[in-house]
Amino acid sequence: MRRVSVLGASGSIGQQTLSLLAAYPGRYRVVGLSVHRRIEALSEWVSLFSPEWVAVTDAEALSEARSRWGQRVMVLSEKEFYSHLESDPGDIVVNGIVGSVGFWASWHTLQHPTAVLALANKESLVFGGKWLAPLRERILPVDSEHSAVFQCLQGENTESIEKLILTASGGPFRGKKTEDLRLITPEQALRHPVWKMGSRITIDSSTLMNKALELIEAYWLFAVPQEKIEVWIHPECIIHSLVLFHDGSMKAQLSLPDMRLPILYALSYPSRVSFRQERCKLPEVGGLHFESVDESTFPSLRFAREALQRGGSAPALLNAADEVIVEAFLKGQISFLEIFDWLEWTLSQPEAFLDPENPVLLAEVEKEFRQKLRVHLRLSVHAG
Repeated sequence: MRRVSVLGASGSIGQQTLSLLAAYPGRYRVVGLSVHRRIEALSEWVSLFSPEWVAVTDAEALSEARSRWGQRVMVLSEKEFYSHLESDPGDIVVNGIVGSVGFWASWHTLQHPTAVLALANKESLVFGGKWLAPLRERILPVDSEHSAVFQCLQGENTESIEKLILTASGGPFRGKKTEDLRLITPEQALRHPVWKMGSRITIDSSTLMNKALELIEAYWLFAVPQEKIEVWIHPECIIHSLVLFHDGSMKAQLSLPDMRLPILYALSYPSRVSFRQERCKLPEVGGLHFESVDESTFPSLRFAREALQRGGSAPALLNAADEVIVEAFLKGQISFLEIFDWLEWTLSQPEAFLDPENPVLLAEVEKEFRQKLRVHLRLSVHAG
């Protein structure tokens, strides 16, 4: 029986993971759960699984959690949580934490000599890929695109890769040009045609920034030069990624768009377990279509490539800026097209040319840059 910890348990990935674990009671044992402050989302799961520990990283919520569960389970503070990940995280740690703060959970998990990291937090690698990549043999990707690449590479020599091709739905504005996007509202950008996701990742899908971050993630996960990574628009979301080999052969992973599949693959790897889900029936789909990315309208991929070429702090700051900028857009403080302007501005700032020698120093740079960006955003709003 595999011992599993689920981090970011109140989020979409966390909740879907817990539902899957409940469906296979003889195969998995839930030993740990973490949240930031939404402890009410854990009540059902604490009762069902009786985990060994629960981590709560918000101080106020931690106090409430200790009052609620302290007699039944070990309730850990943030510092205790990271220490526990290094000493006894379980066999598999599913990291579904949102944002770059999720790097620290990934980092501490991989300090344990045998624990496997099932990684849904792409920011871990965008922020600190150079520190996590040496441990990539114990990382199982949970993002649907990276899981697809991982599956296509089973039994293959990575030296035979010619291209990794990540697919993107194109979001709600596929086919639109710059002039069409000037008056886009947050409500319009949140209407994803296929996936049901959190607000930040949905906005990122509409700008293709989500795919830009996935390009950076793929660079670190699969150890291929960034020029070997492409993105194709695929509106049906049936093919989740492809690999082109240097003999001209291609492999693709196909399934209905359902995040439970890559989660379950990571939990059961290298086996596959039976899953009672609707099957993909290609004759009913009728056709699969592909388009090139319009990078003049959606320049996010260009920003990702520039950040990777520069290295150092640039990828982390690009991600941090995106978190701040998306928040500003959702609040109506900036327009949709200004998202791209501020991302480009980020890569021109002196902080984006730094190369901190460890993740603690990078986190300090990132924190100060977030504050700087928020000041500049406020000034621009007042000036406007």
